[in-house]
Amino acid sequence: MAAIPTLVFAGILLDRYAANQRERAEAELQHSAVGLARAVDAEFTGIRSVLLALASSPRLATGDLAAFEQQLRAVKVRTGRDLELVDLDGQILARTWPPAPSRARIETGNWKAALEERRTYVTNILQEPDGNLYARVVVPVA
Repeated sequence: MAAIPTLVFAGILLDRYAANQRERAEAELQHSAVGLARAVDAEFTGIRSVLLALASSPRLATGDLAAFEQQLRAVKVRTGRDLELVDLDGQILARTWPPAPSRARIETGNWKAALEERRTYVTNILQEPDGNLYARVVVPVA
């Protein structure tokens, strides 16, 4: 009988310890999630800046798509990011990975309305047939 109060006390201590550990783990996870979200936001902000700079390209303004595609390829070398130029109807005009078949189009989805309103748009995460994941950061050009 004398051991019962000791066991109850030990049980209370273990319960409080477990609760404190759980709270600490939750706080660490939340801190990690905030840091990850900031890193993702910074990455998209950087990509958007590159795209806005490309949107002001004189080659693009004059319609020299071959020269603009070379500019896209030079940017890919520096950033490691594939880039493409697509019109509002989804026709691919230039890209940095394997050439698109003639008259190739992509689904414009929700970003067509964003571009018409002159807003930047980030798509959901998409998956290529080979399993690679990607997202499109869409910036109005003209």
